[in-house]
Amino acid sequence: MQALVAVSGREVGKFVQQRGRLLSALVRPALWLLVFAAGFQNVFGVAVIEPYESYVEYQVYIVP
Repeated sequence: MQALVAVSGREVGKFVQQRGRLLSALVRPALWLLVFAAGFQNVFGVAVIEPYESYVEYQVYIVP
């Protein structure tokens, strides 16, 4: 168990020190979210209440 903690701690430390890798790990998911939201905005609409007549835009639905 100590070996697992030591190796994972070392890897997290290296990850944090590499600014480019850290930045890309944070930016890439947001970029994919924007790309898919822009691509699907006219394709999907989500109805949220019972008669399912109200329309929610895809960007509003997908962004947490």
